[in-house]
Amino acid sequence: MSDSDLFETGIQIRRDALGREYVDQSLTASDDFMMTFQRVVTELAWGYAWSRPGLDRKTRFMINIAMLTALGRWEELTIYSRGALAAGITIDEIQEILIQAIVYCGNPQAARPFWQSTKLSTTATARSPIAPVVGPSFTASNPISARCRERVRTPAPALAEPPQRDTERRLTTIVLSPAAQRRPSVSDRII
Repeated sequence: MSDSDLFETGIQIRRDALGREYVDQSLTASDDFMMTFQRVVTELAWGYAWSRPGLDRKTRFMINIAMLTALGRWEELTIYSRGALAAGITIDEIQEILIQAIVYCGNPQAARPFWQSTKLSTTATARSPIAPVVGPSFTASNPISARCRERVRTPAPALAEPPQRDTERRLTTIVLSPAAQRRPSVSDRII
């Protein structure tokens, strides 16, 4: 496929995935210098990677959400999450992707996408499948979010001092005992 073909294929897939309005606005706002970047992204990411037959579009969106979360690319994550909803991925599936990210990327890296995803809606507006969405998706009828809200309202019980393990107790006894303060002899060594 020539560069021209890659660009044409890529621009169509990019518009379908992220929305014509968003993509065209990005292209229109680009000067000659930035158009070089736009061309590379459109040809390689969209014309080459996204047009390959090995994965369906839904799977590619899921992978991208996970990677963008891991990399901390919050602005891109919002754009791709909206595209994912338009491609048929549900809020519940996005939640599962973010749970995986918490486990493998760590809590701080996945916390922000969780907060951002609460703003997404599973319904698309009539004028655009990826128009900005409003309102929390995790409502009182969602048992998981209801439990989380209840946990936030309930103060955590005071933690008692953890019990000493037997090894810690023995070590404390040895270190603090008068016998431990004398010089060790050869017979004290454990072989």
